[in-house]
This record gives sequence, C-alpha cells and structure tokens, in this order.
Amino acid sequence: MTGRVYLGACDWRHPEWCGSFYPDDMPEEWRLAFYSTQYSCVWLSRATWHAARDFEDWLGEVAAGFRFLLEGSRQEAAAVQEGLEAAVAGPLLIADEDAGIIWFDVDTDLSELTACIKASPVSEPVYLISRDANLDSMGQVALLFEVLGL
Repeated sequence: MTGRVYLGACDWRHPEWCGSFYPDDMPEEWRLAFYSTQYSCVWLSRATWHAARDFEDWLGEVAAGFRFLLEGSRQEAAAVQEGLEAAVAGPLLIADEDAGIIWFDVDTDLSELTACIKASPVSEPVYLISRDANLDSMGQVALLFEVLGL
C-alpha cells in the first residue's frame, strides 16, 4: 500500500477468526501485533478505546505505519493527544465525520468501492473498514488494492 489507502476492520478481537486468521494456539495478547502485519488500520468504538488502559502498549505492538481509528469527537481527539507524547500519538486518529472512512461489508459491490476510492481526494488518506469483519470480503478488498496498485 502507498500509505494513502488503509485497510482494516472494526476491532481485531473476533473469536470467529481463531483458527482461520489467527492460529489456534496464538495467545490473545499477540493478536494485535499479528493483525497489524496483515492490515494497516483498525477502527475502535468509543466504548472500546475508552475502556483501554494504555494506548502506549498497543502502539508498541503494531507494525510501522499502522493506524488506530478511534470513534469520537474533535474534543476527545485533543484530550487523547494531550495525554501522549507526539511520537506515540501519531498513529491514533479520531474517526469523526471527516476521517475519510469508507465502510464495506460482505454485500459491498467492489466496483462501487473502487469508484469511492478513486473519487476521494488524492491528498487525503482513505480508510476502508469492514463493518462485519468478514475475512473473505477483506481478502477481496486486499486483492482489489493489489490490482489497483494501492
């Protein structure tokens, strides 16, 4: 990926992924690191990230260039950024209405998804987030990235 288009899901903790995405014997605490080697971002609901104890632990586990999209407002973004060092806060983005998120699921038409990507401003990042965390549809979108050279 070029750093302009990111692919991920709502959260990385899906029990149905064990055995199909995560190896059966992979400890739960290793899953974020593994996920970040396969996908470039993750969307987290407000409840999920508000309950998190330490973003710095998460940030230390992910691959370079990985992004966390946090559901929230600009005021919440300022509070999160204020509590972290600038070098650590970079991968944390508050996903408000201006975040450039394109949602997809198993029923999304890939040609429509392609049109949405192409219609997005070239200077802004685009985040393709799977609502249903369906690994097959995420694989199809990853293949689409490859074909489009993203």
